[in-house]
Amino acid sequence: DLDESIADILDAAFDKHAPVIVAYVDADGAPHVSFRGTVQGHGTDTIAMWIRDAGGGLLRAIETNPQLALLYRDDTRTQYEFTGRAQRADGTEERSEIYDRSPVFERGLDPARRGVALIIEVDSVRGGAPGSEIHQRRAPAGS
Repeated sequence: DLDESIADILDAAFDKHAPVIVAYVDADGAPHVSFRGTVQGHGTDTIAMWIRDAGGGLLRAIETNPQLALLYRDDTRTQYEFTGRAQRADGTEERSEIYDRSPVFERGLDPARRGVALIIEVDSVRGGAPGSEIHQRRAPAGS
């Protein structure tokens, strides 16, 4: 389970001027990284984010390779690295919740809600504040 304090850190990342970096590999095997301002805690083992461009590269990439890596770091040197598997959240209620929990500035860039909500099932998280690091990994299926 993700500690609630990690979700709080992700929820405040945009306001702290520390957007999360997301990395993925496209269908041609090319790596991509981008800053994402809508990454947020979503559940005990999931992270969510709003993707404004419904036809963008990240959404095309997860159709063939749902693996993502995410990196958070702020000015206190608190840092978290996440790995996980992304999928679209097409349910109306969940989609609305993710959009509504995104920062006001980010929502203003997609006022018509044309984007897509993503849920990332976290497989590992590593990091923390200096001197208090954690390393958690999801148990393999069937164990």
